[in-house]
Amino acid sequence: MKLIPRQSETVISTFSPAAINRRLDGLTASPSLRSEQGEDKVFQGRVRNRTFILSRKVRHANNFIPLVHGKIEATSKGSIIFIRYSLFRSSLIFLSFAIGIAFIVGICFILFGLPKLYIITAFALGLANYLVTLLNFNRQVRLTHESLLDALNIDESDINDPAYFS
Repeated sequence: MKLIPRQSETVISTFSPAAINRRLDGLTASPSLRSEQGEDKVFQGRVRNRTFILSRKVRHANNFIPLVHGKIEATSKGSIIFIRYSLFRSSLIFLSFAIGIAFIVGICFILFGLPKLYIITAFALGLANYLVTLLNFNRQVRLTHESLLDALNIDESDINDPAYFS
C-alpha cells in the first residue's frame, strides 16, 4: 500500500508521438488563461516536446484532482505513454498538516491522561481525513484517466486486448 496517494500507468497508442503532442496541445489550455478563453479545452497545463504536465479542467474547486505527468516514447508501431498521477503539492501539504495536527493532538491527549475516547477520536479523525483523501483521489484519477484516453482516441477495451500489444 502506498502512503502518499499517487498512481502510474503505461498506455500504448498507434499514434506517433508528434500526433499525440498535437492532440494534447489542442485540448490543453495554459494555466494562466482565464476560464472564459479556454472553454473548449478539456485540460489545463503544459504540453512540450514529448512531455506534458496537466490536470483535468473543472468548473468548481476540487482538491483531489490529480496532476498528470506524462512522457511519450516512440515505438515501431506508434507510441508508449508513461503517465504518473499525483496530488497537487498544496493538497499534499494540507493532507500532511491535517494528519499531523490530529496525531499531535492525540499524543497530547495521551500525555495529559485524558479519556481514551478523546485519544481514539483524535487518531480516528486523522485516519478519516486520510481515507477520504485517498478515496476521492482514486475516483478523480479514474475520471482523469477516462478523459485522457478519450482525448487521445484510445479505446480502453483495446488496451486490455492482448492482440493490441502484438
